[in-house]
Amino acid sequence: MAVTEPVQEQPASGAGRGEGGLASYEITDLKLRKTMGLTQLTALSLGAIIGSGWLFAVLGADATAGPASMFSWLIGGVCVLFIAFTYMEISGMLPRSGALSRYPQLTHGGYTGMVLGWAYLLSAVTVPTIEAEASVTYLSNKFPGIGLIPPHSTILS
Repeated sequence: MAVTEPVQEQPASGAGRGEGGLASYEITDLKLRKTMGLTQLTALSLGAIIGSGWLFAVLGADATAGPASMFSWLIGGVCVLFIAFTYMEISGMLPRSGALSRYPQLTHGGYTGMVLGWAYLLSAVTVPTIEAEASVTYLSNKFPGIGLIPPHSTILS
C-alpha cells in the first residue's frame, strides 16, 4: 500500500525568501515523492526501536539500584516523550524532509544542522557493529555451550 503523490513544480521567483520565492531546500523538497508503504515504515520503526542496549541497561541498572531502577526508566520515558513532542511540534510548523538534520538547521542554524547530520551518520554506521557485538555477548552468557566467546570475558568495554 504505497502512497504516491504527483510532483508539483512551483516556480521560484526571487533568489531567496520573500515575495513568493522558495528557498533552495524548498525546491528540492518539492521533487521528493512519498513512496514508503506500511511495511517499510513498520520495519524502519522497529529497526530504530529494537536494540540490544535495553538488555544491558536493565542488567546494569538492576545491579546498581535494584527495584528502584524502575523510577529511572519512567523518568527516561518521560524525557523521551518530551523529545517526541518537540519533534511533533517542529514538524507541524516546518513540514520538510530530513528531520534529524534539517530541523536543527532551520531552528538553530547551519552549523548545528551539519553537526547533528554528521552525528546521525556516524551513529547509523556504527550501531550495527555494536549491536552485533552485544548480541554475541548476550547469547554467549545466556547459552554458554555454543562457544561464541569464552565464559566470563567481556567484549564490550
